[in-house]
Formats: sequence, structure tokens, C-alpha cells
Amino acid sequence: MIARRWASLLGAAFVLTLWAEPIWACSVCIGAQTPDTRNAWIAMTAFMTFTPLAIVLGVILWLRQRFRALEVSEHETERIGRRASDQSAMGPLSS
Repeated sequence: MIARRWASLLGAAFVLTLWAEPIWACSVCIGAQTPDTRNAWIAMTAFMTFTPLAIVLGVILWLRQRFRALEVSEHETERIGRRASDQSAMGPLSS
């Protein structure tokens, strides 16, 4: 049932791609005759290139920080657990 839906969807997408008219050149290339347009195009290219890279870098750094915090928390839990087990091994009168 699901395979039939996917086949229908892919068939419709294929038909739509045949129906569409091809685009032979971007409109920006023709209009890039002025320095302002060219500078705006270069600025947007840099923005569109570096923004995803910055987002990926931010996620990586956040995950690194989070994993380090979890390691510290895990070590603290182990230390507290060892202290509690040492105190229980000594007995209730070892205060």
C-alpha cells in the first residue's frame, strides 16, 4: 500500500519535471552589470556559504560541551556512590 503511494508520487514528480520549462540562465547573471549588484551577489554568496558552516560548528561545540558536562556529572555520581558505599561498609557507628 505504501509502496504504491510512493510509486504514484514519484510518477507524478517525473511527469511534472517533463512538463516544466527549462531555465537556461539565472536572472542575476544578466543584471550583474553594476558594482552594487555584483557586491550584493558576492555578499549573499558568502552569507549562504558560511551560515550553514557556522551552524554546524555551533552544534558540534555545543555537543562537545554537553558531553564534557555529562562526563563530569558521571564522575561526581561515581564519587558520591563510592563515598556512600564506604560509609555503609563501616557501619552505622562510624560517625
